[in-house]
Amino acid sequence: MKVGRLGYRLVNSEDATVRVGAPVETLRLSGPPSRLAGSLQLRNDGAERALFREVTSLEKVPGLSGSAQLSLSGRLEAGETRACGVRASVADTTPPGCYTVPAKVGGQDVVVELAVEGKRSVQIAPKRLQFFGLAPGRVHDVTLTLINTGNVPVTVPEVHHSTMLDADTFCRAMSLALRKHGAEGAQPTLDGIARSLRKDLADWVDIRLVEAGKVVQPGMDLTLHLKLTQPKDVKGQYEYRGAFRLFDRLVRYAILPDACAADEPQPSVA
Repeated sequence: MKVGRLGYRLVNSEDATVRVGAPVETLRLSGPPSRLAGSLQLRNDGAERALFREVTSLEKVPGLSGSAQLSLSGRLEAGETRACGVRASVADTTPPGCYTVPAKVGGQDVVVELAVEGKRSVQIAPKRLQFFGLAPGRVHDVTLTLINTGNVPVTVPEVHHSTMLDADTFCRAMSLALRKHGAEGAQPTLDGIARSLRKDLADWVDIRLVEAGKVVQPGMDLTLHLKLTQPKDVKGQYEYRGAFRLFDRLVRYAILPDACAADEPQPSVA
């Protein structure tokens, strides 16, 4: 007899003391491909507390490529009946839909119904971009890779613009305002900070994706050609940083003076 943590006896469906509490014909699990979830009622007829664990491989599920893993687990006190969690996972690119297969779960023959929900998931590489040379209207070109790791098609969005700030913008604004207006009170100091920020804040950075509007199917990737145009009011001695979103992914960038490029390639990505 195996005893686990907290004194629970480790059992599976081969142990006659733990069995399905209420017979079922169909076991339904739903969720995104990697987190399908449902429940099954188990009953502990033994005199000891039990920890039930069992993993079942669902082979040759119609419509699925490869197999699905199904796990059933739960803690039961002696004589207790409770609903225990059932989890399953299929390939991340499995299309949304309902898939059924007969299986033995918890020692009982059931029809397992997998209701796979749609899930949008993408990866973007690289996540950081670095450019050198500050000049009004200067255009930087770089390529990104978009990988559709979900199970639904995705359409490349339009980005349009982004805000970039010099690394010392806020420190400089507060320092100048405190030196000039600190003795006058809070409101004049805050007004001074706002004036300094407005003076240093550059206009929008224009960002365009040549492939905007293209559709990427699940499991496929696409090379994106990005054009970043500096605003007309950049200051050549500043070091600017910003970010933009592609779906739920954040891509960060930095635009540095030419003097910073002495020991680094142009552009550099990470």
